[in-house]
Amino acid sequence: MDSQKIISDVDQQLIKQLFDNAWATIIAGQIVAVLILMGLQSHVSSTNLLIWGIIFTAITAIRLTLVGYWKHHTGNLQNRVKYYAIGALFAGICWADLIFFLTQPMPVYQQLFIMITLVGMPMAAMPSNSIYIHVYSAFATPILIALVYWSLFIIDDLNIYFFGIAVVYSLILFKTALIYQNNLRQSL
Repeated sequence: MDSQKIISDVDQQLIKQLFDNAWATIIAGQIVAVLILMGLQSHVSSTNLLIWGIIFTAITAIRLTLVGYWKHHTGNLQNRVKYYAIGALFAGICWADLIFFLTQPMPVYQQLFIMITLVGMPMAAMPSNSIYIHVYSAFATPILIALVYWSLFIIDDLNIYFFGIAVVYSLILFKTALIYQNNLRQSL
């Protein structure tokens, strides 16, 4: 019974930290999305970019609204995490959709712009989202699947090597996120 109370207290502290960091994480994602829109506008269909930007911004607005609501209303903390993870999943899917812009002809530097963003987003989200591993998994998994998809179906040369790198990168990220969460849990 005592260990149940300790686990519950730790989970409450982790959830509090998750939501304390949510604003900065979500807003930083929106800023990066605006930079992506500006950086790709010369070589990607403006209609596709506009649709992507509107969807991403709508998801951001919904996520920020929910975080604000939860800050002022009490309720089931586990449900809050579940809904926050769903929002993170939709944000991750939006980021993953950038991979389809790589099917359009564009200079290498713009392709790198997309790839660096996709590789970097799961790493950048780790400190704030891996506080609760389900949130991190919901966010990072679609992005990492997109990288695997890209390596297998979009590029022709070196695809098996890129696939291997994507798989190893994914495993390292998830292992690091688990270590981060376990260390944080133990320190609490």
